[in-house]
Order: sequence, then C-alpha cells, then structure tokens
Amino acid sequence: MSGGDFDETAIWEDSCTIDMNGDGFPDNYRPNCDTNEQVLELRLRAPDLQILSVDVGKTKGEIGDMLSVTVSILNDGNSHATDVNVILCVGQSVNSIKKNGCAEENVAYRQIIEAIMPTTSDDEPPLITLLYLVEAGTHEVVVVVDPDNIIVETDEKNNFKSAGDMGSNNGVLDVGVEIIARYSVPAIILGATFALIAVAGVVMYGRRMEALDRFAEKRSMMSNLDDDSDTQF
Repeated sequence: MSGGDFDETAIWEDSCTIDMNGDGFPDNYRPNCDTNEQVLELRLRAPDLQILSVDVGKTKGEIGDMLSVTVSILNDGNSHATDVNVILCVGQSVNSIKKNGCAEENVAYRQIIEAIMPTTSDDEPPLITLLYLVEAGTHEVVVVVDPDNIIVETDEKNNFKSAGDMGSNNGVLDVGVEIIARYSVPAIILGATFALIAVAGVVMYGRRMEALDRFAEKRSMMSNLDDDSDTQF
C-alpha cells in the first residue's frame, strides 16, 4: 500500500520527481507514486495554418476589373504544409462556409501554394496576392485556406477570414443594367421574330387578295364571252 505497486517490472528513478505545475506533488500521482509508471508528453507533428491578415486596396471597381486581395498566412504548427489551396469565396458568409463549405460556383479565385514552412518569431509570414473579378452589385468576399480540409491541422477553425464587401462602383444599379442587358437581346430577337411573322402574314394576305381579284376578273371576262356567244346564235 505504500510506495506504489510491487511487481518485477523496472522502475524509473525520476518517476516520482515530475512536478510540472509546481504544487509540491508529482503530477497525476498524489498522494502515492507508482515507480514503474512515467508521465510522457507527446507532441503531434502537424501544421496549423491560419490567416493572419487580409489587406484589400480597393473594394470597388468597374465590372470586369481585377481587385487585389493580399493575404498573410501563418503556419503556427511544427510541421510544413504542402499544396496549400487558397480561395476567394464570394456570396457566402464565414459561418456558412464553416458549416457547408464554399460552393464551387462561388469560388472567384483559386491559388495553390507549394509549401508553407512553420513560422518562427524571426520569420515573416508569406504574403499571397489573390485577384477578385468585379461583378455587378456588392458581395461579401471571404478568404479560405484549405477549403476541402485535405491538410491535417492542429486547429481547423482558423482557416477563414472575411475581406469585407467588394463589388462594382454603382452597386444595385449595375445589377439592374446587367439584368436589362441580359434579357434585352432575347426580347429584341423575340420581337423581331413576331414582326417578321406579322410582315409575312400581311404579304400572304395581300397576295391572296390579289389572286382573288384576278380570279374574279377572269370569271367576269368568261361570263361576258358566254353572253356574246348566246347573242350570235
């Protein structure tokens, strides 16, 4: 009952001297210490990617312009990460991306980084420039690192950071113009088709009436010829 269990296994001389918290007792072994048990610290070797900062120079531009988004990515783990996928997700909030991921149709830009080494206190985190293609309206843009969770990390919850709202100069007005431009061409084509059908109908009606007039004229002439023949007899 005193000095731990008694068996033939070897003992660690320092098994009863580990006191990491400084409370005067061997950690996890008070009041008695088992001399053939030892406290070990295991460290997982894995990267920990996190977005340190997002810098957007311009948030507005003409439709079709490319706006730069500069991202600083920190690897706070103890192992390097390879083939790191970084995307710009448009039209989804951070909470939505964390829950459901970024839909493929919302990926505005994608870049793959070959490797990101663990960052020490003396190292500067790498800067990556992503490009956002301006679309009509205003949209929330979120930077996502490793969106498919392919890289095993010590913390998967720090791979998202919003870049704020970005979009066209005129916002909703540009959306209206785009809708008009999108549907005006089919409307013009449809209107022209109906106009051609109407013109064709008028032409066909005119020719029909002309043919009826000619038929009536010939019928009248034949009737007159029949009258002349009866008079001669």
